[in-house]
Amino acid sequence: SYARREIEAAALSGLDHTGMDPIRAAAAYTLTSNTAYTQLVAFFAGASVEDLSASVLQSAPVPVYFWASMTFLPFLVALTSFDLIQGDLHNRTLCYTTLRASRRSILLAKFGAHLLMLTAVSGLAATAFVVMTTVMVESVGLGTTLPGMVRVWMFLIPVVAAYLALTALMSTLTKRAAAALAFAVGGMFLLRIFSWLGFIPEASQYAPLALFRYVSPVFYQDGLWLSGVLRPGLAVAAFLGFCLVFLLGAERRLGGRDL
Repeated sequence: SYARREIEAAALSGLDHTGMDPIRAAAAYTLTSNTAYTQLVAFFAGASVEDLSASVLQSAPVPVYFWASMTFLPFLVALTSFDLIQGDLHNRTLCYTTLRASRRSILLAKFGAHLLMLTAVSGLAATAFVVMTTVMVESVGLGTTLPGMVRVWMFLIPVVAAYLALTALMSTLTKRAAAALAFAVGGMFLLRIFSWLGFIPEASQYAPLALFRYVSPVFYQDGLWLSGVLRPGLAVAAFLGFCLVFLLGAERRLGGRDL
């Protein structure tokens, strides 16, 4: 927000020094920057400008927050929830808890509590970001920013759920905290590497490796930027599918452990 405000001020000042009327200068800056801005958003979204959701393009803070969340939120999930099951395994408290509830119930309760917490944190972060940008940047209005941020926040819920389920799975693999954290973060990096394999040229001898991109949630996140209902809906369904698969893996692993 600070950088955007300073860039905007410097650009308008430069146009003003050319003798252009201030109102025309502001209009010229808005016109020229909007083209570059939409092209940049399309680049990070991996789609054409025409396919992007209008709510994403209406206000500059929305794609910035969305891109940053999609990039760093998975690792935040790993850092905050790596001990979701590992802590109980290490302290052997599950031996007593399972007398009153099944292992599946315990796993789902912990998963639900962490998902609720991370969703609330994401909402608070989005609110703070909106307030900060509307205060610091004059060209950013609450009316144009709020709809896009609400859309982003809602789409981040299935994203968080998928990565939280992966973290839960990794948390059932070991009783050591350092190992659980390493497994969770390593899993996030591995899924990101799988998505990068999609850039292998078809003519390459390694082209079959590109199929691994389909087993990475990262491959489907571009659909969340798109307009309409079908394509974003398919992306949400993909993340929910990954969530279910990872949770089933966590349940199977926890059910087979000696507590």
